[in-house]
Amino acid sequence: MTCKDVAEQLDAYELGCLEAARREGIEAHLASCAACRERLAEVRRADAAVRAALAWAEPATAFATRMAGRARRRIVLRRGAAGAVAAAALVGLGIALLSGSRGPAADRVAAPPQKRPAEQAPASSGSLLAGEVYDAYGESARRLVPGRSYAAAEPVAMSVGANSLLVMGRGSQFASGASQGPGGPRVSLLAGSLVGQVGSRGKELAIELAPDLGGAIARTKGCEFYSAGFPANRLAAGVAFPAGSLAHWPEDIRVHVFTGHLEIDLGTQKLSLGAGDSAIISGGVSAGTARTLGERVRALHEALGERLLAEWQLYASLCDGYARRLLQLRAMAERDGLPHLAERVALVEGLLRDHTAALRRLEGQHPQLIELEAAEAELRRLEFLHDEADHALERVLLLLDGAG
Repeated sequence: MTCKDVAEQLDAYELGCLEAARREGIEAHLASCAACRERLAEVRRADAAVRAALAWAEPATAFATRMAGRARRRIVLRRGAAGAVAAAALVGLGIALLSGSRGPAADRVAAPPQKRPAEQAPASSGSLLAGEVYDAYGESARRLVPGRSYAAAEPVAMSVGANSLLVMGRGSQFASGASQGPGGPRVSLLAGSLVGQVGSRGKELAIELAPDLGGAIARTKGCEFYSAGFPANRLAAGVAFPAGSLAHWPEDIRVHVFTGHLEIDLGTQKLSLGAGDSAIISGGVSAGTARTLGERVRALHEALGERLLAEWQLYASLCDGYARRLLQLRAMAERDGLPHLAERVALVEGLLRDHTAALRRLEGQHPQLIELEAAEAELRRLEFLHDEADHALERVLLLLDGAG
């Protein structure tokens, strides 16, 4: 195995993603090659810097395991000796941001690191923790000079203050501004992708990923969640919203909790979301969370009974079928003008009226049927929201991989 072969696979080797034969070949080469051992040390130093910067934001173990598995499935081998460190940094960011851990065994997720005191920050403001950027002259830069513009050759993690960093996708262009006090320097994204920001949206929000995708993956202490339609940092802060303050919010606020617990106080209503729970807030109110709606649907099913529900569902199905058939017949009658089609239209119209009236009488006698229909419709919306949250995670990993 040559030095070039080893350099191309160092990141996968460090993550434990190689087959036994490849791993053993690399280890044999490393035992006799000081240059490749130094490259591996560079990979580990970059990885350690990223993990140290994120040590204060600990994820839940279940979320860590799940996200580390997703990140590892997206690992691709990078080419070139110089690319090995950047590739390792990229994958390290994916696992560190989404899981808080990285280890040499493919089937193991290390325990989240212990919290790091702020005064022990490993990097000064404006320095790169991982990745590579070039200035306007095409020179590699490790420090950001105020007023200059840069381009990311690989996904980069950039320190912008104590316990605060930005992550940008490959090819992103940005400019560094003057320092804004204790928060560190200001960075303006000119083009490309802001994969995420850590500790820069208020102390309650540890990590926010991909806010430019229409939704954000956020981590607070003890909670990982997805939100769309509303700033994640305001939801993470746990501050009560005054009654009516969200009544005219222009879009639905969608929230899904991956792990942990999230409380949202809407003033006149409080939502309590646990792991796997979702909620949609429209006009400042919510029909309930997936958990509470599921419990209500089960209670309604039990109260109404199987026989009544079967009758209700039959009438509803017949009404839908007659309505579709009526549309077809009317279209044929307008096109062909045949007398017998007009007779069929009249017959189906009568059947539709009769069954619709029967359905309305049944619902009038048992108003809980209407509530059940609305609750089941909201649960379907929440199922779509769950899928939306999972897809957002995949998009974040694509951004980290440079393919999104």
